[in-house]
Formats: sequence, structure tokens, C-alpha cells
Amino acid sequence: MPRLRTYARVVASGTDLALPQALSGSGATPPFVGDRQLDENAAVLSVVGIGPPWSPLSTPGSDSAGVQKWLQSLTALEGYYETISLLQKEHREGLPTWRERSWRLLRALPAEDLRVRNADTVFYRDRQSTMSVVIGRYVEHQLDTLSWLPSTAGPTRSGQSFARTASRRLISRGASNLELGDLLLPYVVTEDYADLAKLKQLGIEALEDPASAP
Repeated sequence: MPRLRTYARVVASGTDLALPQALSGSGATPPFVGDRQLDENAAVLSVVGIGPPWSPLSTPGSDSAGVQKWLQSLTALEGYYETISLLQKEHREGLPTWRERSWRLLRALPAEDLRVRNADTVFYRDRQSTMSVVIGRYVEHQLDTLSWLPSTAGPTRSGQSFARTASRRLISRGASNLELGDLLLPYVVTEDYADLAKLKQLGIEALEDPASAP
């Protein structure tokens, strides 16, 4: 299950990651050396190396001569990509286990920790000054890029999905006892309000129950 890992630049360690550098798919991540932070950094770069490209790490921050740019801090979910790869394979093969695996992933995500984590940063230096610049949150890129949520339409991305409880229906059922709204929109349906709260924490828009509606 996923675990949050955080890269932190270690000054004068000789391990600075100069940017722009295409990490994804490169497999060129540092070896483990027995130092706690350097090994944490290696774990983070390993995660980035197997995931979809993230533009802040692969595009230049400036065209000016003499500008240097290094990764300063970045938080990533270790084990996330491997879990999604497996559940997507199960779905393609028609195995029902993909849905339970997706639910286990959802429930294991440290949503509260994700909300309070600082944004990722890069360190710039030119001939006259140095500065730290926020580049966004890599964990949001992870959560938003791949299809993994257990929706009625199969695995879906967070930006394509909605959430509702089993008791809340968008359109009344037809003779087949099927919720017709699920044919129109990909809903993640749950009977557990803790799951609904987790979905909302992750930015999934929820169809509220009548009792909770204003």
C-alpha cells in the first residue's frame, strides 16, 4: 500500500538533481547508500522514474544563460503506481478483484497528510541571486493522471469521477433496478460515509444525501 516519501536536497552531498532532467522511464535513480535522507531521496526518484512525466521536472524554468536549477523538495506516494498497474491489469482481464484492490488503495491513501504537506520546490541560482520556487504538488499529479477509482464505468481518473452513497440516486431506477444516472456519469458508490469523506478529501465531487443537503 502507498507510503508518502519526501525528497529533500542535501547540500554539499554531491547528489543534487539538476533540472530539467527527464526522470520518467529512465531508471537512472541513485543507489541506496545507508544515509537516511539520501536513501529517502533515492526512493522518491525511483517513484518519479516509473510514473508519467511531470512538466515541472522536465521543462526549463528559464532560458537565461547561467541559470542553474535543482530539485529541492518533492513528496511522492511510493507503491502507488504498482498498485494501479495491477488493478488495471485485473480490469482488462475481467477479474472482479480490481474493484476491491481499488477500494483498498483508496482507504489506504493518507488523505489528511496529503492536505497539509508543503508544495514541492526547486532551487534556482544565477550570477546574482538564489531562490526557492514552488512548482506544485507531485502527489496531486499522481492522483489525477491515472485511472484507478472504483467507479461504475470501471477505473476512472479523479477529475472524471463523482461520488455518492448507495442511498442517493441522481435518476430514479428503471424496471431493471439499475441506477440510470450511473449510465451517464462514472460514480464511485459507497455505503460507508467514511469512504465518502475520503473521496471528498481527495477532491471527488459528491452527490450529497437529501438529509445533508441545505
